[in-house]
Amino acid sequence: MPNFPLTVRTARSSDVPQLVSLLRRSWLVAWAPELPFEAVQAFAAHDPARVHAETMWPSFTIAETSGELVGAIRVVEDVLEDLHVDPNTWGKGIGSLLLDEAERQIGRAHPVARRFAPSIGAPSISIAGADGSKPGAIPAPNAGRPSRMSR
Repeated sequence: MPNFPLTVRTARSSDVPQLVSLLRRSWLVAWAPELPFEAVQAFAAHDPARVHAETMWPSFTIAETSGELVGAIRVVEDVLEDLHVDPNTWGKGIGSLLLDEAERQIGRAHPVARRFAPSIGAPSISIAGADGSKPGAIPAPNAGRPSRMSR
């Protein structure tokens, strides 16, 4: 849990400039080092982060501290489509807080939800009933294998 004041709320149109910046930084730090230079050039030339933020902002939930956007998620039906955390705030619990929020959003919309997160080191998939019960767990497909995001 972050040890500083953090607000989680639905995005507003006024958040779009900060959301664009967050999506760019998040992508460049997390993905650009893994891709060929040409892919990074294409990202810079076409600016999909700007297009995504400008068109999808109403469906984002953001995390902010002192008026600064430090994280964002976008849940579509029962899928977490976007998770972005400002690289300058990695390791401070913002991503975990946003994952918890995504789980709440999915849980409100679906009576049975499945949590699957091997990329952050989860050893299993847990199935939860509408009452929150967890009848069991099954091995995650990538259990025991390091994630490319766990550098």
